[in-house]
Amino acid sequence: MISIWILLLTIAAKLTAVIKDVIFAGAFGAGVDSDAYFIANQLPGIVWLSIYGTIVAVFLPQYVQAMANPAAAARLANQTVRFYAYAAVVLAAMCWLAAEWLVLLIAPAADQPTRDLATQLTRIMVLGFVLTGYVGVQSAIQQAHRSFLPPLAVPVINNAIATGAVVLAWLWSDVTIAVIGAVSAYLVQAVIQRTQTRRFYRTEWSWRVSADVWKRLSLLSGPVLLAVVLDQVNLLVANALASGFGTGAISQLNYASRLTLLVAGVFSFLVSYLFFPALASHASKGEDAANARLLARALGMILTVTAPVAAAAMAMRSDIISLIYARGAFSTDNVTVTAGLFGLLGLGIIFISMRELLNRLFFSYQKTSYPLIIGLSAVSVNIGSSIFLSRQFGIFGIAAGSSISAAFFFAGQIILILLWKPHLLSRDIATYFISACGAAAGAFMVGSALAEALAYLALPIRLIAGSMAIMAIYALLLILLLLICGMSPPRFVQKMRGTAPNASNM
Repeated sequence: MISIWILLLTIAAKLTAVIKDVIFAGAFGAGVDSDAYFIANQLPGIVWLSIYGTIVAVFLPQYVQAMANPAAAARLANQTVRFYAYAAVVLAAMCWLAAEWLVLLIAPAADQPTRDLATQLTRIMVLGFVLTGYVGVQSAIQQAHRSFLPPLAVPVINNAIATGAVVLAWLWSDVTIAVIGAVSAYLVQAVIQRTQTRRFYRTEWSWRVSADVWKRLSLLSGPVLLAVVLDQVNLLVANALASGFGTGAISQLNYASRLTLLVAGVFSFLVSYLFFPALASHASKGEDAANARLLARALGMILTVTAPVAAAAMAMRSDIISLIYARGAFSTDNVTVTAGLFGLLGLGIIFISMRELLNRLFFSYQKTSYPLIIGLSAVSVNIGSSIFLSRQFGIFGIAAGSSISAAFFFAGQIILILLWKPHLLSRDIATYFISACGAAAGAFMVGSALAEALAYLALPIRLIAGSMAIMAIYALLLILLLLICGMSPPRFVQKMRGTAPNASNM
């Protein structure tokens, strides 16, 4: 029953985020206000993800080890909150002062009205940094104690508040209100999460952070912070290049990118979220065999669930974009361009979906520098391919470059694991990858043909019929390919449920 609630809350959080984007697209379309809004969200979003990512990667494994001594765990939690609070305040001040230069960096070719508004909105957004570390620590503590439901409920509330702010911004024709609402939602999230973690540790009011905590968090957080930033630099590169294709291009690219991340992240986030504490626990005990089984099971879940959704989304991309965004200020031209971008970005969905789990595998063993090494290479590939392809194919080349970079990042992760701990990669992983991707490719081709054949039907009926056909074709092809690879369907189900011999449970 708990698993069902976890799934429902994860879906609810993602859906409320989509609803917010739908309302925003209808209200502001793709123009100066929307471009400024996405530019202003870019840098704060990167910093938020960077700090949050370091907390999950660095603090959670340390906290899991300290949980045997409740007093030590509470002391670590309090000092970690202070550490990240200090970092957040410094970052907020720096970004507030440099907002104008940062906007110029993110969107160098944007017109002056867009840059001026984006600067104003950025200075509001960075105020939310102060709460970033606090929220991240509370979430990590709940994960460590296997209290998975409460942290997943908070984003739903957060998105609801942000959506309400977008509605007010629409009614009052002022996009600034949407940004103020987003910052306010962080505050509400911080209050709610602290009420949920009081049973795990008590607050100690002090300014002190021990030298040992400073050292451990600083040394381990540095590579993670840079790795997450580098990963997000891909979005910065995309926006910077898109700013040269006229007003609205940044918005079109962001609408498509957000939808891509939704498809790639709904289930993969859930699996990574649930499996990470177990990966960290096995790593702390040197139980590599258990982690190898757990990794294969988790990747199998991600691949077999995400692949058909990606195939359906790409095959019916125009219909999906029309259904979600085609209303209000979002014109037919915006639908056409956004659908094209979504189709190209969709090529990277499978690789993006596995990225988070593999990064968390590295973090479980405190190998925080590995994602940084991969990120440096992936950013170089993204910049080079996006610049080259955008000169050939316009804004669509940016989307293609992003997908190439996603594939390169995944390949880098696999290569590093093979060089570091090859026994963590089992034959099952190759079986799941080949079967899921092969089945998805076949389902995509059928779905693309169906999209044209069913064009005469009403949009909702067309989407339902097409999606059902794609899922059916995918299931049949998946079973066939699993059998070819030597795995029977019953055996596959046992492995996914963790009931097969030698299977590893969470």
